[in-house]
Amino acid sequence: MDITTVNEIIKLLEDYRDGEPRMDAKGFSDDGPVTPPERGKDTPKGTLALLVGHSRVGDDGALSFDKTTTEWNYNRNLAHFITLYLNDHINVTIIDSYKGSSYAEAMDNLKMVVDPLNADLVLELHFNSFTNHTANGFEALHWHSSSKGKNAAQHLCNSIENAYPNNTNRGAKAILRRNERGARFLQTLKAPCVILEPFFGSNEKEWHMFKTTEGKQQLAKAIATGVNKCFSHRRK
Repeated sequence: MDITTVNEIIKLLEDYRDGEPRMDAKGFSDDGPVTPPERGKDTPKGTLALLVGHSRVGDDGALSFDKTTTEWNYNRNLAHFITLYLNDHINVTIIDSYKGSSYAEAMDNLKMVVDPLNADLVLELHFNSFTNHTANGFEALHWHSSSKGKNAAQHLCNSIENAYPNNTNRGAKAILRRNERGARFLQTLKAPCVILEPFFGSNEKEWHMFKTTEGKQQLAKAIATGVNKCFSHRRK
């Protein structure tokens, strides 16, 4: 697919996105997940649940270095870009709305939505932020006892490192206790889960690297490459 075609698709997705309220943009509604279209009978299919972090109303996540973009807005856009580079045998559902008045309630409600999808991988998109604006790099979090979550986190970190060899690889990190960041999400859902933090939005250099359409497109490709690797291993 050439760059002109990709950009045309991106423009269509952005136009669709900007006209919609918070809801899943592919295969999800209040009535539950929609069965994805059949592909070739002899092609093993996998299911990816691609989630946008901080999707609870009132929780937009961190702010970018220039204070123009929230974590939720950035990743809602990025999620659509990622789908352009996923292999055809991966059925993907994007979820960018979590119901609930608290984090705990949102995670309980999310479980009722995501578990029936029988996903092979649940990937939640974020970006990091810290008061020290020199903090940088990328990392992926997984529950300590999930070997599939660990493998997926490693594939994603390796893929991003290949695309951005000069950025700091903070690695795949195991979450051990329920009071650690992301623990409730990583432990509650039945599928292997990963929280991806591909850069620090609070870092001026990294924000300028990833804030543009081209920057998002290249990051989406790197993330999708890691996801594709996860699913290619699953098929063997």
